[in-house]
Amino acid sequence: STPVSEAIGYVELAARSVGPDINALPAAVQFGTVQIAGTPKSMNILIENVGNEILNVTDIQLDSLSSEITLANIPGLPANIAPGASEQLTVIYAPMDAGMDMGSILVTSNDRDEGMLTIPVSGIGGVPTTCAVSVAPTQLTFGLVERGSRIVLPVEVRNSGAMPCTLGNIMLNGDPE
Repeated sequence: STPVSEAIGYVELAARSVGPDINALPAAVQFGTVQIAGTPKSMNILIENVGNEILNVTDIQLDSLSSEITLANIPGLPANIAPGASEQLTVIYAPMDAGMDMGSILVTSNDRDEGMLTIPVSGIGGVPTTCAVSVAPTQLTFGLVERGSRIVLPVEVRNSGAMPCTLGNIMLNGDPE
């Protein structure tokens, strides 16, 4: 049999990262609710090189089904970004209809482990009023209800506007029969 040693040994290790390393600030763009047909909202994104060699950005594309999200101030490509340096681009959201709009910014570079950086982009087009309350369903039918019984039907009250709503004095209307 082979003797087992219970001794613990320590080995000193050191690692050194070599190469370009792409990073985006912010890592995701969330516009929140933006007024429909109002003033477009824009956000800047920094594409940084946190590595120790030159980062070569060869392509920047917007992948979105919505024409309401656009890019501006894209640097000339290819762009060489020195270690510790960055380039800025602008994302603009100008909603023309209500609802969620989504997309991604795709940045292609020579980063060895992240050759294509994906930056998610999202925004919601809000109804151009201070508050827009919708109720669903608009009519309720209780059917035949035995005297003394209680029936509960769900109703959804939703704010589809661009600003917060305060509700008060809620009343029920309908045939009292």
